[in-house]
Amino acid sequence: MPTVAASHFILDLPTLFAVTLFLSLIGGLLLIFAWMQNRNTPALAFWGTGYLLASIAAALLASSGLVSNSWSACSAGALICSAYGMMWGGARSFEGRGVRFPLLAVGAAIWIVACQFEGFVESVQARMSLMSGITAIYVLLAACELWYARDRDLISRRPTLVVVVAHAGFLLARIPFAQALAVSAASGHAHGAVVYVMAFEALFVTFCLPFL
Repeated sequence: MPTVAASHFILDLPTLFAVTLFLSLIGGLLLIFAWMQNRNTPALAFWGTGYLLASIAAALLASSGLVSNSWSACSAGALICSAYGMMWGGARSFEGRGVRFPLLAVGAAIWIVACQFEGFVESVQARMSLMSGITAIYVLLAACELWYARDRDLISRRPTLVVVVAHAGFLLARIPFAQALAVSAASGHAHGAVVYVMAFEALFVTFCLPFL
C-alpha cells in the first residue's frame, strides 16, 4: 500500500477537461434560460450561444479518436473562434452598440482557411499560435466594450474586466508553451507547473464569467 509520504499529486487532464466541458454546457444553458426570461437583454443569448458552441467544440476534441483528427480539429477550432466572437458580440449588445455579425465570423473563417494547408494542420505550434491569437483578439475587443461601458458604476463591471483581460493574457501565454500543452494533452497528465496553471485558469474562467 502506498503511504501518504510516498504518493504524489497527479492531475488527470481528461477529468479536468470533462469538468470544464460540463461547466461550459451548464453555463450556456443557464444563460439561454436567463435570456428566455428577459428577452430585452439579447446579450444573454449571445453569451449563452457562445458557451454552447464552446462545449460542442470540446466534445469534438474529446471524440477526435472517433472521427478524422483533421476534421475534428478544423471544426472544433472554428466553433471556438465563433464562441469567442459571440463573447465580443454579447459585450457590444450589452452596452447598446450594434453587433456586426460578419466580424464575429472572421476568426472562424481565418481558421478554416488555414486548415486547408497540411503544414498548418500538422504543426502544433502553428495551430496553437493562430488559435490563441484569434481568441485573444476577441477577448480584448470585449474588454474594450467593458472599459467604455455606459454604466460605469455597475458592480460586476470591474471584476469582469479583470477576468477578461487576464484571460486574454493567458491565451497569449499559451503560444510559447504550445509544445508542453500538446504533450500533456496527448499523455493525459500535466507536464510542468505551467500546464497546471493553464488548465485551472480555463476552469476558473468557465465558472466565473457566466456568474459575473
